[in-house]
Amino acid sequence: MLFENSMDAIMLTIPDGRILNANQEACRMLGYTKNELTEITRDEIIDNNDPRLIPALEERSRTGMFKGELTFVRKDGTRLPCEISSVIFKDGDGNVRNSMIIRDITERKQKDEILRKSISGIIQAMALTVETRDPYTSGHQIRVAELAEAIAIRMNFTPHQVEGIKIAASIHDIGKLTVPAEILSKPSKLSDIEFQLIQVHPEAGYNIVKDIEFPWPIADMIMQHHERMDGSGYPKGLKGGEILLDARILAVADVVEAIASHRPYRPAYGIDVALKEISDKNSILYDAAVIDACLNLFKDKGFKFE
Repeated sequence: MLFENSMDAIMLTIPDGRILNANQEACRMLGYTKNELTEITRDEIIDNNDPRLIPALEERSRTGMFKGELTFVRKDGTRLPCEISSVIFKDGDGNVRNSMIIRDITERKQKDEILRKSISGIIQAMALTVETRDPYTSGHQIRVAELAEAIAIRMNFTPHQVEGIKIAASIHDIGKLTVPAEILSKPSKLSDIEFQLIQVHPEAGYNIVKDIEFPWPIADMIMQHHERMDGSGYPKGLKGGEILLDARILAVADVVEAIASHRPYRPAYGIDVALKEISDKNSILYDAAVIDACLNLFKDKGFKFE
């Protein structure tokens, strides 16, 4: 009764992928009758082009179980994003079996997409607000986000992690809203007091966004983007592993873009000078793995700021 009346689709398969049994919800969800399902294999109902499939099968083979997301294919060819829990076990006769509990998450994905678009709109509005206060660095946050995203991808971060880093980079200077505009646009070297005011912006940015419930540590990334590996950064003087890896990526992207681009008090130094700066400070101020990824992007992959 539990098997047949479950709200989740449940199927029983054998090692070669043939389906032994399927409940009513599995038939409804995939558009097959029970007889039709028992005449086909797992390969005909799972999208073989889903890049998550091979790692999922390897994990299940190694550990005896898998829990995650995969794309299933209905009889009519439509794709369904699904959450799956799969376990290998032996039945009463000692035969190896695999159970799959499958849940259609199409509605959840649609809601996630709506939320993602809302977050994107909010982030764009916040980024534009910063640029109206600091027109001389217009586009700085966008370019930093572009480079930080590329570094994270190069370092094999998950798409979810990459998205969080890109969002944090897009508004990493939002704390500059608290800095007087005349300091931001001053065409000469800042005094010690003026520089101290500038140094407040990471913590000010943290306070602005800390109460927004992002699915990533955006506020902490903003707070830490001027921290340095040897503890010489600000505002907390964090060292090494105390700094989020995401923030270490943001720090390198921020420095490279800032040195390469024009500022009110100096001309652009160019990308070669920027890359030499991070290379010279490898493991001193900046994370070595992040620097390697950044240098690889520019020197081997032809990365350029848009």
